[in-house]
Amino acid sequence: MVEYLPLFMFAALGILLFSGFPVAFILGGVGLGFAFIGIVLGEFQFIFLRLLPSRIFGGIMENLILTAIPMFIFMGTMLERSGIARDLLNCLQVLLRKVPGGLALAVTLMGTILAATTGIIGASVIMMSLLALPVMIERNYNHELATGTIAASGTLGILIPPSIMLVIMADLLSRSVGNLFFAAVFPGLILASLYVAYIVIRWWINPSLAPRLEDNIGPQTWGGTIVMVLRSFVPPVVLIAMVLGSILGGG
Repeated sequence: MVEYLPLFMFAALGILLFSGFPVAFILGGVGLGFAFIGIVLGEFQFIFLRLLPSRIFGGIMENLILTAIPMFIFMGTMLERSGIARDLLNCLQVLLRKVPGGLALAVTLMGTILAATTGIIGASVIMMSLLALPVMIERNYNHELATGTIAASGTLGILIPPSIMLVIMADLLSRSVGNLFFAAVFPGLILASLYVAYIVIRWWINPSLAPRLEDNIGPQTWGGTIVMVLRSFVPPVVLIAMVLGSILGGG
């Protein structure tokens, strides 16, 4: 029975994550719950719980590398609250309206840009689900293609720098964060390119899965289009250049 406790713990975690309860309470509750189960079974001592605060405040909170994690989450929150992410999606829709599967491609490109600014998966997926999914359904996109595009492009945040996973791995492996970021750029862009190729191929096989957008979407003049592009692309591009430039430049 004791040998299977880790499996039961991961199973409980996976089930509770889909309950809609706050993730922070689920993680803490599952950990404490199985700690008490271990105490009952005689495999865990209650005194070990006293080590938890000293591990957090004496180790994790003093780690300068891990301080980057809340800053990346803060960047993603600001992109969402400021409306930059919404403007970026609208701009990509307009620019790709004549391209096969343009809206799905816009979501993929937006996921790539968000991955290079936030470094987290949950925020990107939730943001694009709220912004892009209703539009894709309204445009009669195939539901499987729409949800799959959002889920796949949202997961780019775990690979394309600045990635929280790479920050944690750099700390665990005692490696340079900048080197890991530099090594992950090319594979991340390859993965995003494969997503784009898949969408185009699926549209070529069955165009009804991703109908074209109307030509009257967005500004109809070159001046209006240029203003829209500058307003939508400049803030995230500057943010990416500042964050990745400072990290890669400083090692």
